[in-house]
Amino acid sequence: MLDRSGLDNENVLIDSTGLPNSIHFPLTAISNHNGEINNEVRLIYVVQQKTGLPLYFRYCSGNVIDTMTLIRCLEELKAQEVNIKFAILDAGYYTEENIRELFDNKISFVTRLKCNLTIYKELVREYLSSLESKENLVEYNGRYVYLKCVPINLHGHSAYAYIGLDIERKSSESRNTFRRAKHKKNGYKSGV
Repeated sequence: MLDRSGLDNENVLIDSTGLPNSIHFPLTAISNHNGEINNEVRLIYVVQQKTGLPLYFRYCSGNVIDTMTLIRCLEELKAQEVNIKFAILDAGYYTEENIRELFDNKISFVTRLKCNLTIYKELVREYLSSLESKENLVEYNGRYVYLKCVPINLHGHSAYAYIGLDIERKSSESRNTFRRAKHKKNGYKSGV
């Protein structure tokens, strides 16, 4: 049993990472993460939001995808009397089953949506055209972003989606797009 005296374990960050290696043992497996192929072992970890200190580590085979590890992680934390009320999750954990598990356990959460999800596409289609207005402009860590909070139905539960557009990032991506188009027009490809 871990000593939790005086620690606030209610707010956590849950993430996982691949540990590339060429060791020949049962946990090393081929993984495809964002198109990058590696031999690796997966490491799942939970840290306190307030202190950044680790609460939980678990390893699994490198070919196990993030979505398959969240429910077991939550169950093991509960068994260790870690009472999670809020979690920041990596985008890789987003599945309907995982979201329902979080709601069922009354765990508030924040996660990024991957752009290939239907819900992401629907939110962009509905709100992108009205996003760039002065009432949505906020400053965060010296950067300016348009940010809008909208209520949504998330797998039968009331939730909120934050739709954001980073002005600097948009400018950089537009510049790169124009540069590639110019190079293509001139008959050669750019590595940009």
